[in-house]
Amino acid sequence: MEKNEEAIQVAIAWQQLTGWLRVHAPTSFASLLPPAAEDEIAAAEAQLRQHLGFGLPVELTALWRLCGGVEHQYIEENEEAGEVGSGRFPAGRSAVHPG
Repeated sequence: MEKNEEAIQVAIAWQQLTGWLRVHAPTSFASLLPPAAEDEIAAAEAQLRQHLGFGLPVELTALWRLCGGVEHQYIEENEEAGEVGSGRFPAGRSAVHPG
């Protein structure tokens, strides 16, 4: 697959994800930062190449061009509303193994 095709796939997935977040998790949606600057991406790429001898995956650079990360948003736990507190995962789920 070409780099451009991979970037397009990332953009489509990102659009779907952010659309879902906008409706179902507005606090998480609000935490999304604007795209990373090209010089920041280039600096990360250069450091990785210098220290490990390879660059960033195409998909990661495509994602950073859409979103530069997240800003922490404090979310108070509210079981009745189904809100999970900041830094927590829903019951039965983890970062490594979704339930």
